[in-house]
Amino acid sequence: MTEYELTSGTTADGAVTNYTYELKLDEADQTPHAASDPGNIYLHADLGSITDPNGSKYVFTYNVDNTKLNYMSNPDLYTGYYVQSGQPRNVSTITMPDDHTISGSGTDVATFVNDSKVWIQFDSAGHASQQGRRHIKVTDATGFLHTYRFEDAVVIPIPQLGVQYNSSSFTDSKMICYQTMSLDYGNATSGTYMGTETYQFDISAAMAIMKITDFSGNVTTFTHSDTWSDPTYMTLMPTTTTYPGLSGSVPFNGYYGDPTSQTNALGQAKSFSYEPVARIMTDVTDEDGHHTHYDIDSLQRVVGDLGLVA
Repeated sequence: MTEYELTSGTTADGAVTNYTYELKLDEADQTPHAASDPGNIYLHADLGSITDPNGSKYVFTYNVDNTKLNYMSNPDLYTGYYVQSGQPRNVSTITMPDDHTISGSGTDVATFVNDSKVWIQFDSAGHASQQGRRHIKVTDATGFLHTYRFEDAVVIPIPQLGVQYNSSSFTDSKMICYQTMSLDYGNATSGTYMGTETYQFDISAAMAIMKITDFSGNVTTFTHSDTWSDPTYMTLMPTTTTYPGLSGSVPFNGYYGDPTSQTNALGQAKSFSYEPVARIMTDVTDEDGHHTHYDIDSLQRVVGDLGLVA
């Protein structure tokens, strides 16, 4: 097998962007195995640097991802959780072009820390849930910290995949859906904390944004009321299927992710309508009742708009 790397890109005006790569054997196989078994070997190939047409160079470094745990039940070898090996590496630093324009002195570096440890656990009824936490900490080139917290995880088994591919050897595929992401600006310990923004996602509408709460507590909400009826995906994930872990009878894939309404912190709403095949927006009614209609041709292209005042 021959593999190729993109080493440069040249635009019509002759400007060249160059790329380098890093190949590393820097991960040990942490899967429990017999002493006579050397284990797996993991070779990581990642982007090492980008040099733009102005000669500015961005350099990337990486850390091995040891944040996921698997479970093994083998009385002759090992029973319990262990670190899953072979995951894509995480970006750990990006070094900016060293012109000191951001930090004022030294090298401008952004750092990324995957402060997570997660695993799937089953209750006595066989329902799966995700345990642990998923936090990502990003410190920009000025030294300011942003923390992304992914919460309200739901584990959704997809047994239909085994049926679809006529296989009984499948371990049921699973999707892990985080229904809430909170973004903390600053660090309370160092006195730089400024506030938190929270984003909630609609599990019944392809995880589309459902609710945003800003620093001041102002809330913007979105609804999704167009029923999903795609014949291909309905075969894999029919709305009539009960997915363990979901609350009530809300179907996982019941609605399209295109918002049909948006309500701001003052309770004012705007609405949206879409062409049903390609989901191109056809109508918008704003908070003041002004209605705009977009004409769509047979190729689902916007060919004109007509502004109307309701």
